[in-house]
Amino acid sequence: MKIDNFGDLGGLLQAKQTAKKSRNTPATKTTNLADRSTRQQIVLRRRIEVKCWRVVGDVATAKRRPELLTVLQRANELTNGTDAADAAAHLLFESVSRRAVAQRLIDIAKMYGLLEEREKRYFLTELGADALKVKQIFIPEHGTWTVWASKDPLLEQPILRVEPWREPTAYEEVRGKEKKAVEKRTFESLPDWLLEYEGVATAPPGSGGGGQLILQGLERKAESVVETNASLMIEWDVSGETLSVKGRVASAEVDSTFSAEKDVLESVWIELLSREGMNHRWDADAAALRLKFNEVDLSERESMRRDMGFSSPSFGSLGIFDPMVVHDVPLQALTEADAQDWAAWRLEQRIRDYATMSRYSSWVGEAAMPFSEFEIDLPDRDSLAEKLWQERQARPSSVHWNLVSAKDWGL
Repeated sequence: MKIDNFGDLGGLLQAKQTAKKSRNTPATKTTNLADRSTRQQIVLRRRIEVKCWRVVGDVATAKRRPELLTVLQRANELTNGTDAADAAAHLLFESVSRRAVAQRLIDIAKMYGLLEEREKRYFLTELGADALKVKQIFIPEHGTWTVWASKDPLLEQPILRVEPWREPTAYEEVRGKEKKAVEKRTFESLPDWLLEYEGVATAPPGSGGGGQLILQGLERKAESVVETNASLMIEWDVSGETLSVKGRVASAEVDSTFSAEKDVLESVWIELLSREGMNHRWDADAAALRLKFNEVDLSERESMRRDMGFSSPSFGSLGIFDPMVVHDVPLQALTEADAQDWAAWRLEQRIRDYATMSRYSSWVGEAAMPFSEFEIDLPDRDSLAEKLWQERQARPSSVHWNLVSAKDWGL
């Protein structure tokens, strides 16, 4: 499904936000968007505002009409169109006696807007060409219809559900159970955003898989229905490139999923960060958020991941979404000094056993590994043992004992 108004993010499609690195920081290898996007799972949700009207007009539904499709096919084969004699001869195998039948089929096709007459010949219309492609013909039915619709900009088209509605009888309007409801009826002009889709084939997500339909010949004034009896949520999975609509419209359960815009994950992510004033900290090449060491919580220093909350994400005319969280955002040191402090902290966290030479060497490698782009200088075991012992408080910690005892015992 193509998302309307997506141009609001168009300016960000080529955006590359790289955090400032220290002067001695080597350049990192650029990763492609597919690699980066696996780490940012962005799902945006909100409730859909639904409007409801009772409208007088025609609703055309798709049906198989093979007798009409053959006429359309014949008109499509000829550059100069067809007529009753031609259709009777080639389709009904009798150009004289069956000419009236052929003319009737042509008249029906013309009435449905599938053929148009020019100089007593009949030619395929755009609607007729579409009917040939899908092997179905839209058959209109006149009446009063209840139409549910939404102008949510994420929807490709606004029509959610259409069903027939029975007008109250004269008795019900005057004395029956509908009297109070009739007295409260209000009429208003249909909005332009709905009328733009008059004559357009759509597949409303609340139709229960009923296929495509076309609204046409609508009266411009319609009765507004206050109680829409609808509750719908829209979910845009930016990472998975899908758009889903779930909930209920009248008696119909809605659970529809469509394809959404592709290759916009990076743009959406940068826009989210921009509204939090953090876009300058995002390094697209490293696929990580650059932070100072003292900006990283204790719970994030080992995992080097952060869950980032966004209270009211918005994207211009695409609207505002519910609060959401992007989980496991990768973190990286902002400068070489931050990387040094971070690696030193990680090293101390690993000293939970006697710091033998082999163990200590392994711990040093693990502590410095996430910062391979920087030049990390971690002390050897004996130097760290001496340093921490000098800095100890009244009561040495287990880290002190694990270092000093291994040093003293020559392990």
